[in-house]
Amino acid sequence: MAGKTALIVLAHQERTSFNFAMKEAAACALKRKGWKVLESDLYAMNFNAVLSRDDITALLSFTTGAPPSMTSNSGLNGDINVILWPMQNGILNFCGFQVLEPQISYAVAHIPQEARVGILKNWEKRLEAIWDEKPIKFLPIQDFEGPTGGFVLKKEVEETLSESKYAPTVGQNLGKPLPPDSQMPALESRN
Repeated sequence: MAGKTALIVLAHQERTSFNFAMKEAAACALKRKGWKVLESDLYAMNFNAVLSRDDITALLSFTTGAPPSMTSNSGLNGDINVILWPMQNGILNFCGFQVLEPQISYAVAHIPQEARVGILKNWEKRLEAIWDEKPIKFLPIQDFEGPTGGFVLKKEVEETLSESKYAPTVGQNLGKPLPPDSQMPALESRN
C-alpha cells in the first residue's frame, strides 16, 4: 500500500488501556504494509475535536466492558446496531464520511491475555486490507423530501422498500423489524 496515509486518533487518557494497545497495534500493522502513519493523542493535546470533510473514510474502534450478548437485541445494553446508528449515520455519514464497519473489542477486561493478543492480531490483519473494505450502506439523501416535505422518505422510495422483510435501515424502520447487523459485521464473523 505504498503512498497511503493513515491518521490514528487516540481518545483515551490511559496509556495502559486496551484502546492504547489497539492504537499501537494499528500503527505497527499499517507501517509494516508501507503506510505512512500519523498519530494524534487527543487527551495529550487537550484537543477540542471538530470533524473535517477533508477525510472521507471513518471507522469507529472501541472496547466494551460487556460481552457481545449484552449488546444484542435482547441484551441489557440494547442492540449495538441501534446504539451505533446515531454516530455512524447521524454524525459520520451526515458529515460526508464513508463509514466502515466498526472494530469492537468486547469485554477486554474480562478475557484472558491470550484472547486480547488474538484481538490485536485480528485488528492488525484487518488493517492490512482496510483500504479494500466496502463502507456501510445508508439511504442516500436523494431518497428524502427536502425542507418543504419535512425531510421524510419520498413516497416512491417507501413503495419500493415496502416489499422487503426488514426495515431499510435502523433509523428508517417503516414499522418493520430492524435489519440484522446493518451497522456492524454479523456476530459469527467477529473475533
